[in-house]
Amino acid sequence: MQCRYYDELRFHQRHIEDIQVLEETLRNNPDHASLLERGRNAIADADAAEVANTLSLGLARFGAVHPLLAIKCWYEEIGASYCRQNISEDTRIATLLDIRLWMESYEKTHQGQTGLEQVYWISRHLCAKILRLGRLQYEPKIFGQSVCIYRDKHSGNLLTLAEGNLGCTAQGHLSLDKIASFVTAWHEDDSTITAFPVDTTNACILSKPTTFAKADLQRVADRQTEVVFIHIPEDGKLDTQAVDESLSLAGNQFPHHTLFFCVSWLLDPALLRVASKDSNIVSFMQRFEKFPVPFQQAQIFERVFGKGLSEEECMRLHPHTSLQENIQRELEKGCAFRTIGGFTSPS
Repeated sequence: MQCRYYDELRFHQRHIEDIQVLEETLRNNPDHASLLERGRNAIADADAAEVANTLSLGLARFGAVHPLLAIKCWYEEIGASYCRQNISEDTRIATLLDIRLWMESYEKTHQGQTGLEQVYWISRHLCAKILRLGRLQYEPKIFGQSVCIYRDKHSGNLLTLAEGNLGCTAQGHLSLDKIASFVTAWHEDDSTITAFPVDTTNACILSKPTTFAKADLQRVADRQTEVVFIHIPEDGKLDTQAVDESLSLAGNQFPHHTLFFCVSWLLDPALLRVASKDSNIVSFMQRFEKFPVPFQQAQIFERVFGKGLSEEECMRLHPHTSLQENIQRELEKGCAFRTIGGFTSPS
């Protein structure tokens, strides 16, 4: 008997066999049955947080194959939930195929074993909170960033202003654990806003405030606005045509959103120092208006060199690609790489 879950997500036979073994082992287990019922109810309510908690409990109790078994048992409910939200079958399958990507990641770090650990991430796919549309993934959620974005009513240009009380370096980056060279401020009255503008080419905050007439500005997004965030799956290239097509699909899927947001190492202007100007990653970076965001360690190190690696560890590795070699060269020169926020239009 064929299984739609296995077929649509293109499971290898060894994955299927591992799931079947656990399924038979837990056939009469009351804790397993209770988790399945709890998850079904959460899927019906599109409650991604509850789905994540349920998967996490199963992972801890029964091991890394259990989330894959639970998703199999919920697969019809997941499909029905997508249908109720008028999401196409193609989009559903493309979205859920992210499960396969994280299974492959698990295999690489666990000697070829079957499993899934990213349950808090995948739960959002199961509840259609994240959708894969072509090359990219999209997630509506609260903006939550420390900038406000306005549109000039006369020119149509976008203006990005930093919130108040942000400590910044002399170069206009967030100071984080460094001593601040200046601190932003925000003053607003009935007719004006005085704030620190953001240089959205270089993703830095200017060191002097500017006053703007409120009558000239239309607010597009602030910390509490629901926006659509872009996520970048690791599979495939970021070629210009694929990104254009994906953004076009997203514009149709989310017609009430004029801007799409992203936080990634792929938005760092410093990429110009390590990649050619006509490369896919530079092209992707340059389509965004950029702003600084807080981060503990820039994503570029683990994304380019390997998961979990620090900057210091990356410097000690023998480079296997020109990008790795170029990053090491620029680090030696004192270049700082950052995770950056940005926004772009769907058209």
